[in-house]
Amino acid sequence: MRLGREGEMRIQLEVSEDKRKQIRRLMEEADFKTYSELFNNALTLLQWSMRQIEDGNVIVSLNPETEKQKELSMPFLQHVAAAKIEMAPARRPNRKR
Repeated sequence: MRLGREGEMRIQLEVSEDKRKQIRRLMEEADFKTYSELFNNALTLLQWSMRQIEDGNVIVSLNPETEKQKELSMPFLQHVAAAKIEMAPARRPNRKR
């Protein structure tokens, strides 16, 4: 990683041939013209997903015809959820006196 013009950052990645093909396929399907466009969209999605988990939500896909749900499970989201639990203040049971 190195800094370019003011406020810009240049990122260089080494990826396998299979990953390179996956990236190109994604870019074509999403009609992304540049790697920056792909990166910015991916970053937006990652930030949104983190906010959902931090807010206590579960991210699922829903098939509207069958109403079948599938939860998104990614290690980094599990880490975010665990960190949220660790940072939560200890709850004390309400005691009536």
